[in-house]
Amino acid sequence: MPSKKPSWILTTLTTRGYKLTKPRERIVATLEKEKGIFSAQQLNKKLRGMDTVSIYRTLELLENLDVIHPV
Repeated sequence: MPSKKPSWILTTLTTRGYKLTKPRERIVATLEKEKGIFSAQQLNKKLRGMDTVSIYRTLELLENLDVIHPV
């Protein structure tokens, strides 16, 4: 069975000293499946049951790390 390649986004988080929490892992997995432009509201719908504040904070963190870019 081939090993799964680690996510470059998760690798960026860990190399910059951030913890890999379950919410962050779920958000990153969802982002990696997205094609093109998305909104925080769209992610919120896809990540049912996840705290909206966690989504916004993670998106802000990823933006600050230059992983994602606002449009």
